[in-house]
Amino acid sequence: MANTLRRLSVAFKLTKNAKSTPMDSTTALADFLQSTKKEYLKAIQETPSRGSEWTVVMGNEAGDLDTMASSIAYAWVESEVHKRPTVPLIPLARDDLDLRAENLYALKQAGVSKPRDQLLFLTDIPQLQDSATPFPSQRFALVDHNRIKDRYFANNSEARVVAVIDHREDEGLYKETALPRIVQPCGSCCSHITAAILPSRDKPSGVNVPRELATLLLCGIMIDTGGLRPGGKALQVDRDAAATLIPLSTYAQTVTPSLLSTLSNGTKPNGNAVYDEKSMKDLAATLSEKKTDLSHLGARDLLRRDYKEYDYRVEWLPGAPTLRVGLSTIPVPLKNWARQGTVEKEILLWMKTRGLHVHGAITSFKEKPSKKDKEVPAKGREKEKKGKARREQVWMVVEPSIFEDDQGQYSAEGKNIDLDKLTEKLFHLLEKDENLKLEKHTQLELNKNGVLPKGVKVKVYHQTDPTPTRKYTAPLLKKILTESVPEEAPNGEASQANEPSVEAKV
Repeated sequence: MANTLRRLSVAFKLTKNAKSTPMDSTTALADFLQSTKKEYLKAIQETPSRGSEWTVVMGNEAGDLDTMASSIAYAWVESEVHKRPTVPLIPLARDDLDLRAENLYALKQAGVSKPRDQLLFLTDIPQLQDSATPFPSQRFALVDHNRIKDRYFANNSEARVVAVIDHREDEGLYKETALPRIVQPCGSCCSHITAAILPSRDKPSGVNVPRELATLLLCGIMIDTGGLRPGGKALQVDRDAAATLIPLSTYAQTVTPSLLSTLSNGTKPNGNAVYDEKSMKDLAATLSEKKTDLSHLGARDLLRRDYKEYDYRVEWLPGAPTLRVGLSTIPVPLKNWARQGTVEKEILLWMKTRGLHVHGAITSFKEKPSKKDKEVPAKGREKEKKGKARREQVWMVVEPSIFEDDQGQYSAEGKNIDLDKLTEKLFHLLEKDENLKLEKHTQLELNKNGVLPKGVKVKVYHQTDPTPTRKYTAPLLKKILTESVPEEAPNGEASQANEPSVEAKV
């Protein structure tokens, strides 16, 4: 209970950055979410076949603000503009909502003050509690990712993906069934939703976009692009989307009259006008502060807070088993949470709970600036020093037999694997990757005191090039596990022609 109260206090406390107050919001978006959830649950509980009447919109399982806002917005457009029954499904357990204080803050700004009651979570769907029971709906729209989990298609022969909106690596799926299908680079998926899906001057619908929905989408863009920071993740589509959303949002009254007039007329502002706007800087800073304040979270919370999971058939292992892989992104250094003997046990317990064979924890943070660090000029402010960006990686690989009779989360074919062959290839190719530039961690050695059982292997690395994110590491891992890996040549080097390669770093 104490941890839950602490999480909520972090999520809703006032911060020094929240100086620009948006106009009061209404309950239009909250009412839509609550009524849609109620109607969908009533349909699938009273008459399960009625689930086929609905489209279910899902973001990725990390459940970040971008994915949540995108799914809510797409469902609103489908329901209110096109009059097609559509519900946003938040791919989290309800209890996991409190892990992201920035989500709770943005939802509150959008008038969604009781999200645990107003949003639809995985734990609300009774059919998901039994793996043999098919999901009650067959139409799925994917936002902020472009591959649906097998669980939603299991024993569900009519299931199909009818829409994809994403900004990640395109896996080339659902081209015959998905319309729209937009998989293109941008800083935030919310920008694609704004540009291609939301009603606008160019796409009039006769239905006004609720201020709260525009606010939620704007928050998603601001947090994923660092407030549209020049030289960062933001592309022109992100800048244009923010310019579209501001006059529609509850933040309209917080921007300067001249900028509001420009934006309200549909004119795109010059240069970095939105980035330089004080109220937008305040919003981005507040969201960032809430995202990075993780003092209320324990090791297990950090592992599941920003987590994604993948299943891959590994044909170069004996028996070609399907392995389950998990990746956690953690925005604090290992030394802050990986106390000796604790983190190993927490990761192993998480792997057992999720039925994982491989788990990677990727930390991302900035060191405190030193005297040698360069001063960075900031417009309108004193020069400030920026610490160096850093990343670390922790990899653990498990032979499921160590759990003896408690292997319920593992498939029959995945209960016995060749641990030595798997770790030899996996660690070798990770260490050899020219973009990650992994080196043995010099400050932290896990399992030093032998706290882990035999059948578990773990390695800890400094990622000396901090540029590649999980968006790089995830496809690299897929290539390592799913592509044919050649045997070592006599000189100790594998054939270059067949080695896994990933082109994009971010």
